[in-house]
Amino acid sequence: MPIGRSFQSVIPFAPGARQEPLQSARGNRTNGFQIDGASDGENAYLIDGINTTNVNVGGVGKNFQPDFIESVQVKSSSFEAEYGGALGGVVNAVPKRGTQDWHGELKVYYQSSDLDATDPAPAGLLLL
Repeated sequence: MPIGRSFQSVIPFAPGARQEPLQSARGNRTNGFQIDGASDGENAYLIDGINTTNVNVGGVGKNFQPDFIESVQVKSSSFEAEYGGALGGVVNAVPKRGTQDWHGELKVYYQSSDLDATDPAPAGLLLL
């Protein structure tokens, strides 16, 4: 299944989560998520347990190279009290751990406008 090149692209696969581009604090409309009905600003975003939520408007504060992500945890409903600032959900990106073994990868990313879908709600269009 094709996904974007950020850990946020797998959030909508979690139960109770969905992408809401119009709630995004960023202008590119690639972020913005509702988790259990809470808006993007009411979620907490962490990388390896460190809170990276945007302090001004909420939402995703930092991106993380997806090649270094081992897993993405999405907690909703009943999560621990340590996430007291979150009302909807907690998203934690867990990075890969290093080893003593030497290895590498070669990847090629191809992007073309021929492969893009039409945006269902272009910026500047207000539906009533």
